[in-house]
Amino acid sequence: MTFLHLGQSVVERPRVMLIAVFTFVIISSIIYNFLQKTCKQGENQINYSLSYKYA
Repeated sequence: MTFLHLGQSVVERPRVMLIAVFTFVIISSIIYNFLQKTCKQGENQINYSLSYKYA
């Protein structure tokens, strides 16, 4: 019983680690895309205001 439980925990842990890493990658990619979008918008806003100023 204990040996079976030990084997199960050994099998379970990598799965939990894999799920944690997977979710971390997904969350970080979403945050990265969001930041890229907001930075692009900010850049466009700055460029627009500069071109408006010097036009």
